Amino acid sequence: MLDSQARRDNGDPQVGYLVVRTQRRTATTGFAGLVGETGVVREWMDTSGKILGHGEYWDAVSDERLGVGERVDVVRAGRGMRPRVQRAAGP
Repeated sequence: MLDSQARRDNGDPQVGYLVVRTQRRTATTGFAGLVGETGVVREWMDTSGKILGHGEYWDAVSDERLGVGERVDVVRAGRGMRPRVQRAAGP
């Protein structure tokens, strides 16, 4: 009985490790979490338009003309919270 009480008071060391590891992770939501994701072009004109990525619509820019429905990779954060995208490789 005493051993189980002591264990309960000290907590599980594995749980403590998981909490610390989770708190040290970088943000993966919003604009910061979009880089490296794949999205789909919803509207496009010349070198800018709207994409659906990470469950949200984003105004994006690219060096190439893209078509509606094309898959794109977010390669980096652009100016003014506008992700820079390129045509996705592969299917």
